[in-house]
Amino acid sequence: MRDLPAAVDIREVGPRDGLQNEATIPVADRVRLIDALSQTGLRRIEAASFVSPKAIPPMAGADEVMAAITRREGVVYSALVPNVKGAELAIAARADEIEVVVTASETHNPRHGRRSV
Repeated sequence: MRDLPAAVDIREVGPRDGLQNEATIPVADRVRLIDALSQTGLRRIEAASFVSPKAIPPMAGADEVMAAITRREGVVYSALVPNVKGAELAIAARADEIEVVVTASETHNPRHGRRSV
């Protein structure tokens, strides 16, 4: 029998990953979604992505989303960032954690982060 981990970290990524490929949803609706998820007992929510709105229009207004959510004690609200500028914006927006995008593909990285591996 294999040793099991002492803990498992479950992170809800719907407000970021789930919505980034959809038609743009207004900031107020994204805030309502995150607030509703916050009330379910989740402890980690990837709430926004600080990417260029030219690259991923549905993630525009990430700073507004982070400013408007009702932060519940015990819930970590993280943000995905592709670069230093995104990290600076996420920090300014009071993201509790930053998720950094890095892939091992010389095809994916230039298309999504305008950088080589």
